[in-house]
Amino acid sequence: MTKTVILLNTTEGHRKYYIIELHRDSPNRIIVRGIWGRLGATGRTQIKYEGNGDWVAERVFQQILYEKYDHGYKLHETNNRRADTSVDVVVAILEAL
Repeated sequence: MTKTVILLNTTEGHRKYYIIELHRDSPNRIIVRGIWGRLGATGRTQIKYEGNGDWVAERVFQQILYEKYDHGYKLHETNNRRADTSVDVVVAILEAL
């Protein structure tokens, strides 16, 4: 199972992206990873959560999403599907994945 959300911040003076991934790579291991950088450049990667708690991983994933929305990022794509940018729609998409 992998959830991927791509966020962009293209407000004045910003040309940045943030990718959030929630990935289960074994029955007992879930990883939430953030990848970010300037558009057109190689990004930095950081593990935001690594463990076996489904609800903890989901909470970390959603917390990052809301923090990025507060900082001007907008939803660009989720698991290769273009999506609406409202928070309610983002949450509905994430819950459906």
